[in-house]
Amino acid sequence: MKITIHQTTPNSTAIAKWAFYSDDESGIGTLFVGFQNGSQYAYTGCPLTLVVPMLTQASVGRYFAHTVKPAFPAENVTRINEPANA
Repeated sequence: MKITIHQTTPNSTAIAKWAFYSDDESGIGTLFVGFQNGSQYAYTGCPLTLVVPMLTQASVGRYFAHTVKPAFPAENVTRINEPANA
């Protein structure tokens, strides 16, 4: 089962955009986060159950900083939601 969640304009002073992708039936995937300062990171091994609440949080940045960021490895990426050859 393929799961894709796009949220490009969260109401956040910290996070500019984010997206989640999973090809795993268990819902484990990669959360891509673009910050307001321009940096972009991929958080691998992130479960869908932690990502879905980001859709409704009053403070997406606070939720992310307390729940996702300390629990999953991050890798700096250059693009989010753009083809690699763009």
